[in-house]
Amino acid sequence: MNVKRKLLQKLYSVTGLALEKWPVAPIVVQPASEPVPQEIVESILAFYKQVPPFYSAAVRPELQIGGAWRKNLLDRRKKQLGCIESGDQTGYRQLLNRLFFDELIIGLWDNHYYAKEPRLHLNFFRDLKLFEQITGLDSSVLAKSDSWQRWGFSASGGIIHYTDPIHGIQANMLNALARSLHKENIAIMDLGSGFGGAVEFLSNWSEQPLNMILVDIPLNLTTAYAYLGTNFGQNRVRLVTEAKSLSNIFPIENLSETIFTLVPTIFVKELIQLQTIDILHNAASFSEMDFLTVEYYIRTLVSSRLTYVVETNSNRAGSLNYGGHEEVLSRDIERLLSDTHDLLARFPGRHFSRYVTSLYKAR
Repeated sequence: MNVKRKLLQKLYSVTGLALEKWPVAPIVVQPASEPVPQEIVESILAFYKQVPPFYSAAVRPELQIGGAWRKNLLDRRKKQLGCIESGDQTGYRQLLNRLFFDELIIGLWDNHYYAKEPRLHLNFFRDLKLFEQITGLDSSVLAKSDSWQRWGFSASGGIIHYTDPIHGIQANMLNALARSLHKENIAIMDLGSGFGGAVEFLSNWSEQPLNMILVDIPLNLTTAYAYLGTNFGQNRVRLVTEAKSLSNIFPIENLSETIFTLVPTIFVKELIQLQTIDILHNAASFSEMDFLTVEYYIRTLVSSRLTYVVETNSNRAGSLNYGGHEEVLSRDIERLLSDTHDLLARFPGRHFSRYVTSLYKAR
């Protein structure tokens, strides 16, 4: 060890800091491709004829799209909104085919977006190490090699995205909770499901078929529909366009394979009247909502029949999100759940983060 390194280590030890060595690796980009079937694009644009991107003024206040999301979407999803307004199938399909490179992923990603950076972000390697420590799995299980054009870390088996380690941790926990129920036809609701990365891992790792229900605002829900529909086939992925069609889908029983049902947030009341949920998952989106909206979801969806709630949200007082939105905290969510559920555990969501993961169980 050279003299400079010894001096640095001594300095760090005196100040309470540590000298760590992390990998340095280039960002790898897979060749361009066009994986999204035309039928999916047509279904999405037909969906928006029934469900507007920001709903209508008649929707109850709790379900109006507000919080950090409304300004974010208006500012940063201009191409997506333009294609919807004009009915541009070609333009929308181009956006979907380059999902991980364009605006559709904004608000659903980690560290930084694709900007031809030469090297991978340090926090990605921290997340990757965290995934292996928590799950006991080798990080190579996160790698994907399929028809999507992806960018990220080149590993044995394909590319690992920035979001994959945290999605993998979430999927691993949900899989363990599902196994603990010792029952069939388990229904898991992912409220604020992003592009579907966590449920993709969960489906691949689960030893039993699952009833996966993804609930989100329209501009994100349709991206998840395109991603999962392309990966798993349209016969297993359904996009709900009107509340009355829910009775033709739920309750789901006698599963032979995992089914994904994607439901706009405005239909949650009708949904919960038809289908009992076993596990409710929310990853970071409660913090991005107005408190009134979070309260509505919990009052509507949570009962003693719901065995587990898992949520990862901010717990730093005064924390602000996009557009100056003050985040709803995990401790606020705990109070809302206190009538029916007990907090079993709370732990940091990741390194150097305001987020914590909390696990609750029905009494």
